[in-house]
Amino acid sequence: MTGYIDVQQHMIPADYARWLREHGVHAPGGRELPEWSPALALELMDRQGIAAAILSASPAALPSLLAFAKPGHVLYASDWPFVPELAVSYFNGHLRNSDQDTTAIGHRNAHLLFSRLSEARR
Repeated sequence: MTGYIDVQQHMIPADYARWLREHGVHAPGGRELPEWSPALALELMDRQGIAAAILSASPAALPSLLAFAKPGHVLYASDWPFVPELAVSYFNGHLRNSDQDTTAIGHRNAHLLFSRLSEARR
């Protein structure tokens, strides 16, 4: 494979963007919500020389992620401190409505997968 790997591509389906806007979220983190589609994402990847992308989970991607990943390999975290609380509640609602162990996803899986880091805190 040649080209770059995008390690954090975001998917913002129209339904999710519409829900955010209906709840007053127009520019989370100071940036307008972009128009998104699979075709636009592939076009951007081609322009930027990106050969593969890892999709960041969103409420729209969560069911696929939970169906694909081993139960102990799903973690919940955010690197985006500016996300409105309303959007976090929307995402968390999808997680709570799944059949997943939210305590494991919230922190237990991280302690198991990164045990060396857990031990360093003691």
